[in-house]
Amino acid sequence: MEENFYEMTKDLPQLILAMDTNDGKGQYVLIQNAKEDETYYCPCCGGEVKPRAYKKDKEYLVQPHFYHVSGGCTEESYIHYVCKMLLTKKNCKFKVNDKEYLVKSVDIEKTYDTKFGKYRPDVTIITKEDKVFFAEISHTNQKTQEYLPKWDELGNDVIEIKSNEFINVIVENKTPNFKLIYSNGQCFVKSNLHEDYTKFIYDRKENWKRQDLLNYKIQWERLDWFFIKLQ
Repeated sequence: MEENFYEMTKDLPQLILAMDTNDGKGQYVLIQNAKEDETYYCPCCGGEVKPRAYKKDKEYLVQPHFYHVSGGCTEESYIHYVCKMLLTKKNCKFKVNDKEYLVKSVDIEKTYDTKFGKYRPDVTIITKEDKVFFAEISHTNQKTQEYLPKWDELGNDVIEIKSNEFINVIVENKTPNFKLIYSNGQCFVKSNLHEDYTKFIYDRKENWKRQDLLNYKIQWERLDWFFIKLQ
């Protein structure tokens, strides 16, 4: 049971806040305000949680947090929770490269059709300026090269939301600063890309864009196809 719980929660943040009811009308309770004789609920999945390592008169080897009485949150439930926080937080703002944006709407796991297959980002964020960001939760190395041609075709910036950091930022009422991992034909996750991609393919795309992006769209797509086959 302990091993299963670890597997389900290892990529999620420590739960530092809970709800005092699970009827949709509850109030957030921070771990430092938890009481031993109260019942609390996970804001992500609605399951019952209990406080751990929270008593101020004792020393612990772990940080104070709530833990699930049985089971735990899945990655999918956490994604929905992140989206809910973005949607419901008044005048929600976030930063990318220190530029601030105001959220207008959010789509959860919306699917987009491309010539390279379907692409379903974890979150699509639309700002007040109608700029579209694709957000990936806990972005993994395996996805980067698979997604590159799809990102190229769709043409929107892609950001990374690290689930183990985001919830703490929201609770502390700070503006989250998301990492830009793709923009305007260039991927910034350099460690995940072959050197030939960064030195050759990106240079070709930049050259084509300077001449006439529309006239070279077919070559662009063929080059992405070639790179995938080459791998």
